[in-house]
Amino acid sequence: DAEDVVGRVDLQTAFSKLDDRERQIIALSVIAGYEGEEVSKLMNMNHNTVRTVKSRALEKLRKMLR
Repeated sequence: DAEDVVGRVDLQTAFSKLDDRERQIIALSVIAGYEGEEVSKLMNMNHNTVRTVKSRALEKLRKMLR
């Protein structure tokens, strides 16, 4: 219905406002379902950095979608 379409547009807009690294981490972990260690290997990043970036990116999305 119309609310679903609006919600998807809002999510797409919010997702597009993340920086490239944040988008990649969210896409790999949340959308594709990779675990943190897998994401860190795929992106050649420290696991703790991936966790921090993911957490901050999800918080940004939450704030944008309120």
